[in-house]
Amino acid sequence: MFDASIPGIPHFVYTDRTALVNLTYQGFNQKHLPSSSWIEREQEIYHHAAMNFTMSKNVADSIVQDYNCNPEQVVNVLCGPCVNVSQMEVFDDLRYSSQNILFVGVEWERKGGPILVEAFKILLNKFPNATLNIVGCSPKLSLPNCNIVGKVPLAEVSNYYKKAAVFCLPTRFDPNLNVCFEAMAHQLPIISTYGGSRPEFIIEGKSGYLVEVDNYQQLANKLIEMLDSPQKCKSFGEYGHQLAWSTYTWEKTGVKIRQNIERFI
Repeated sequence: MFDASIPGIPHFVYTDRTALVNLTYQGFNQKHLPSSSWIEREQEIYHHAAMNFTMSKNVADSIVQDYNCNPEQVVNVLCGPCVNVSQMEVFDDLRYSSQNILFVGVEWERKGGPILVEAFKILLNKFPNATLNIVGCSPKLSLPNCNIVGKVPLAEVSNYYKKAAVFCLPTRFDPNLNVCFEAMAHQLPIISTYGGSRPEFIIEGKSGYLVEVDNYQQLANKLIEMLDSPQKCKSFGEYGHQLAWSTYTWEKTGVKIRQNIERFI
């Protein structure tokens, strides 16, 4: 951690997290918090920046409240998906009847993978033909109907979104889930956990559902509800798709950053 600012030269920060915002996440262990000197340096960085840009409101609030930063130095500019998908792309509605659940994440434990496994075991009692695709990591599992894809080139990830009925990532703690915007851009309903920025874009009962961290029974219930209604999957997916393209794109984020930087040059 270091402060790269130079007196007299406008300096800008863009971040998806702060150290102290981790304390608001249910699954975060406080012993993993950085040292007090690290946090002091982090605070200096925010205070010395001409502007601090954030990917979500909860992080913007943390910079102001936890680090005593001037609100005028903080702007929530959001972010966008990192996969290449067109706003005008037409998706096959038959996938909502596929009973295919998609998980995309590199850190299996932190992203709630083991909780999803327990929920999936329960779900199979009602939907024995349901499938689970795991993209981004390769956990050692002995689980029926589970396809462990592992890491794939970014250009290929879109193929898995296009075949899924539901996107599920029951993360234990996370500041900002870019993969959720990818799922929304692919017109998928989302099931994730409370915390972080997720309540800002996973609109309960409209674009998806939020469940308690580590609550696999609650997660199973919501997955069963979604798979039981392809029409609900479609409706949630369409709502999220509209929200993603109206609010969460890198083009819109770039415009906001540019407009704020232009004030200083």
